[in-house]
Amino acid sequence: MVAGNDPLRDEALAYARRLVDADVPVELHLLPGVPHAFDGIAPQGRMTRTAYDLMCAAFDRAVG
Repeated sequence: MVAGNDPLRDEALAYARRLVDADVPVELHLLPGVPHAFDGIAPQGRMTRTAYDLMCAAFDRAVG
């Protein structure tokens, strides 16, 4: 999960790319328009709920 307006966005995307290149299973979601720590800033916000739904679904897929 990468916030689109995170100052570390590019590093996070590069890290995901390195994991993919190393054949590590990766699921990446880039959330446009949100800042770093958006879930702490707006814990009840629409994008936070979306992010948590995406994370839970990814976890479910990972553990089968």
